[in-house]
Amino acid sequence: HETQGGPGVVHGMLDYPEFYKVGVSHMPHDARLMSASMWGDMYEGKSRTQSGFPESKAEKLQGKLLLMLGMLDTTVPPASVFRIVDALQAANKDFDLLLLPNMEHWFSGYSTRRGWDYLVQHLSGEVPPNEFRLSGVFGMD
Repeated sequence: HETQGGPGVVHGMLDYPEFYKVGVSHMPHDARLMSASMWGDMYEGKSRTQSGFPESKAEKLQGKLLLMLGMLDTTVPPASVFRIVDALQAANKDFDLLLLPNMEHWFSGYSTRRGWDYLVQHLSGEVPPNEFRLSGVFGMD
Protein backbone atom coordinates (compact mmCIF):
# COMPACT_ATOMS: atom_id res chain seq x y z
CA HIS A 1 0.00 0.00 0.00
CA GLU A 2 1.41 3.38 -0.97
CA THR A 3 2.20 6.05 1.56
CA GLN A 4 0.59 9.43 1.03
CA GLY A 5 2.83 11.56 -1.10
CA GLY A 6 5.07 9.02 -2.73
CA PRO A 7 6.09 5.60 -3.93
CA GLY A 8 6.54 4.06 -0.48
CA VAL A 9 6.41 0.45 -1.69
CA VAL A 10 8.97 0.99 -4.43
CA HIS A 11 11.32 2.91 -2.15
CA GLY A 12 11.01 0.27 0.55
CA MET A 13 11.83 -2.54 -1.83
CA LEU A 14 14.82 -0.69 -3.27
CA ASP A 15 16.15 0.72 0.00
CA TYR A 16 15.72 -2.54 1.95
CA PRO A 17 15.77 -5.36 -0.63
CA GLU A 18 16.86 -7.93 1.97
CA PHE A 19 13.72 -7.19 4.04
CA TYR A 20 10.88 -6.59 1.56
CA LYS A 21 10.24 -9.63 -0.64
CA VAL A 22 6.91 -8.67 -2.26
CA GLY A 23 5.33 -5.32 -3.03
CA VAL A 24 2.21 -3.98 -4.71
CA SER A 25 2.46 -0.36 -5.76
CA HIS A 26 -0.68 1.44 -6.84
CA MET A 27 -0.08 4.89 -8.36
CA PRO A 28 3.67 5.16 -7.77
CA HIS A 29 4.33 8.77 -8.58
CA ASP A 30 7.26 11.05 -9.03
CA ALA A 31 6.95 14.43 -7.34
CA ARG A 32 9.13 15.97 -10.05
CA LEU A 33 6.22 15.51 -12.46
CA MET A 34 3.54 16.88 -10.14
CA SER A 35 2.24 20.39 -10.53
CA ALA A 36 3.36 23.04 -8.06
CA SER A 37 -0.29 23.81 -7.36
CA MET A 38 -0.72 20.27 -6.08
CA TRP A 39 2.39 20.04 -3.90
CA GLY A 40 3.42 23.66 -3.42
CA ASP A 41 7.03 23.81 -2.31
CA MET A 42 6.86 20.47 -0.49
CA TYR A 43 9.40 18.88 -2.86
CA GLU A 44 11.01 21.99 -4.32
CA GLY A 45 14.73 21.39 -4.69
CA LYS A 46 14.61 18.15 -2.68
CA SER A 47 14.95 14.52 -3.62
CA ARG A 48 11.95 12.36 -2.79
CA THR A 49 13.79 10.69 0.08
CA GLN A 50 17.24 10.89 1.53
CA SER A 51 18.28 8.05 -0.75
CA GLY A 52 17.03 9.62 -3.99
CA PHE A 53 14.53 8.71 -6.67
CA PRO A 54 13.64 5.08 -7.36
CA GLU A 55 15.06 4.94 -10.88
CA SER A 56 18.54 5.67 -9.50
CA LYS A 57 18.50 2.42 -7.50
CA ALA A 58 16.48 0.06 -9.71
CA GLU A 59 19.36 -2.43 -9.78
CA LYS A 60 18.69 -3.18 -6.09
CA LEU A 61 15.29 -4.82 -6.71
CA GLN A 62 15.31 -8.41 -5.47
CA GLY A 63 11.69 -9.25 -4.65
CA LYS A 64 8.47 -9.53 -6.59
CA LEU A 65 6.98 -6.16 -7.53
CA LEU A 66 3.61 -5.34 -9.07
CA LEU A 67 3.17 -1.80 -10.36
CA MET A 68 -0.40 -0.65 -11.10
CA LEU A 69 -1.40 2.49 -12.92
CA GLY A 70 -4.74 3.99 -13.87
CA MET A 71 -4.20 5.48 -17.31
CA LEU A 72 -6.85 8.19 -16.78
CA ASP A 73 -5.22 9.41 -13.60
CA THR A 74 -5.02 13.21 -13.71
CA THR A 75 -3.26 13.38 -10.33
CA VAL A 76 -0.37 11.02 -11.06
CA PRO A 77 0.97 11.37 -14.61
CA PRO A 78 1.59 7.98 -16.28
CA ALA A 79 5.17 9.12 -16.96
CA SER A 80 5.80 8.70 -13.23
CA VAL A 81 5.49 4.93 -13.35
CA PHE A 82 7.09 4.72 -16.79
CA ARG A 83 10.32 6.20 -15.39
CA ILE A 84 10.46 3.37 -12.87
CA VAL A 85 9.55 0.80 -15.54
CA ASP A 86 12.29 2.07 -17.84
CA ALA A 87 14.89 1.93 -15.06
CA LEU A 88 13.87 -1.59 -14.02
CA GLN A 89 14.10 -2.76 -17.63
CA ALA A 90 17.52 -1.13 -18.04
CA ALA A 91 18.66 -2.94 -14.88
CA ASN A 92 17.28 -6.22 -16.35
CA LYS A 93 14.94 -6.69 -13.36
CA ASP A 94 11.78 -8.77 -13.44
CA PHE A 95 8.59 -7.03 -12.33
CA ASP A 96 4.91 -7.03 -13.15
CA LEU A 97 2.91 -4.13 -14.56
CA LEU A 98 -0.85 -3.74 -14.64
CA LEU A 99 -2.17 -0.84 -16.73
CA LEU A 100 -5.81 0.01 -16.10
CA PRO A 101 -7.05 1.94 -19.16
CA ASN A 102 -10.31 3.33 -17.73
CA MET A 103 -9.21 3.88 -14.15
CA GLU A 104 -8.54 7.25 -12.57
CA HIS A 105 -6.61 7.98 -9.38
CA TRP A 106 -8.46 5.84 -6.86
CA PHE A 107 -8.49 2.11 -6.17
CA SER A 108 -11.20 -0.08 -7.62
CA GLY A 109 -12.52 -3.47 -6.56
CA TYR A 110 -10.57 -4.99 -9.46
CA SER A 111 -7.24 -3.35 -8.62
CA THR A 112 -7.67 -4.22 -4.94
CA ARG A 113 -8.36 -7.86 -5.77
CA ARG A 114 -5.40 -8.05 -8.14
CA GLY A 115 -3.12 -6.58 -5.47
CA TRP A 116 -4.39 -9.02 -2.84
CA ASP A 117 -4.03 -11.93 -5.27
CA TYR A 118 -0.42 -10.93 -5.95
CA LEU A 119 0.40 -10.79 -2.24
CA VAL A 120 -1.31 -14.12 -1.51
CA GLN A 121 0.47 -15.83 -4.40
CA HIS A 122 3.95 -14.51 -3.63
CA LEU A 123 3.84 -14.44 0.18
CA SER A 124 2.04 -17.70 0.92
CA GLY A 125 2.57 -19.61 -2.31
CA GLU A 126 -1.17 -20.25 -2.48
CA VAL A 127 -3.23 -19.87 -5.63
CA PRO A 128 -5.92 -17.25 -4.99
CA PRO A 129 -9.50 -18.00 -6.06
CA ASN A 130 -9.93 -17.39 -9.77
CA GLU A 131 -11.71 -14.12 -10.55
CA PHE A 132 -12.97 -13.70 -7.00
CA ARG A 133 -15.48 -10.84 -6.95
CA LEU A 134 -15.08 -8.34 -4.14
CA SER A 135 -18.22 -6.58 -3.02
CA GLY A 136 -18.46 -3.43 -0.97
CA VAL A 137 -14.82 -2.49 -1.62
CA PHE A 138 -14.41 1.18 -2.50
CA GLY A 139 -18.05 1.32 -3.52
CA MET A 140 -17.69 -1.51 -6.02
CA ASP A 141 -20.34 -4.26 -6.02
